[in-house]
Amino acid sequence: MIVGYLDDRIVGSCIYRFEERERGLACQVVGIAGWNMDVWKDPFCDYMDDVCDRAGAYCLETFARTGTAQQLKERGWRTKAILMEKRYGRQL
Repeated sequence: MIVGYLDDRIVGSCIYRFEERERGLACQVVGIAGWNMDVWKDPFCDYMDDVCDRAGAYCLETFARTGTAQQLKERGWRTKAILMEKRYGRQL
């Protein structure tokens, strides 16, 4: 898990894990959240690039909402799959 600060405020956080696959080691961002991602996305991406490079991972991947996906595309990420959803009237 990493946490990003701006002055004394938490502005972003990320939980990630590594998974061994046939192709090698993959890094998955399990959760990413924060405020004003345009402010902290570059340090976050630089940090994760370094983590993956040091671990020898062949890829870094995540499921992302539309706004987050757009921010990540600006840093060289690409769409690999599309998550589909069908909603029902039930509320939890």
